[in-house]
Amino acid sequence: MNTPRSSSWSAWSLVALALSVGLCPLVTLAAIPVALLALRDIRRTNRRGRRLAITAIWISVIVTPLTTTFAIWWNANVRVVLIDGPVSLIRAGQSGDIDTFVNSLGGTLPEDLPGAEHFLTALGDRWGDVVSMRLTESAPERTAPAGAWWVGYEAMFERGATPVEALYVLQSESGAFVLGFRSLRIGAEEALVYPPDKAGGP
Repeated sequence: MNTPRSSSWSAWSLVALALSVGLCPLVTLAAIPVALLALRDIRRTNRRGRRLAITAIWISVIVTPLTTTFAIWWNANVRVVLIDGPVSLIRAGQSGDIDTFVNSLGGTLPEDLPGAEHFLTALGDRWGDVVSMRLTESAPERTAPAGAWWVGYEAMFERGATPVEALYVLQSESGAFVLGFRSLRIGAEEALVYPPDKAGGP
């Protein structure tokens, strides 16, 4: 004799479906064991939700590789870059590789070469060569265009530490991905700015 189907849904199946569409790969992966618990619960109690649990498993199988790929990409192209700051491109410019400095900040050669040389010379005269840089907890109070934000750092130079503000652009106003720094402000008073026409807000 078959047990009458319950009118209630298995809570596990609903949880599994919610987990399967998450943005974190650990969350979407967790949908599979939760869905298996749902199927076990449904067999024991004859609750509804079997199709939901199976759907959650399939969604998890498809979405988890996608979210994993996105997480790896985000970590390499955004998170690590923001944590490290523009120290490598400043170091490149101060070591004589001005082309890398200009290109990394979205500049154009040879038009932006004189401005970059002037900025790097003034930077070296004031603080010396950059040694290290660390991300600060508070973000600069500066207006950024859509798809971009200002990030604060404390840089250690040969002649001491000074604040650095860098404009990181994820996406341009035209919708194209940029994924890089586009402006620098170094120093608390009479800051050195590169490029001069992209100084940002007040």
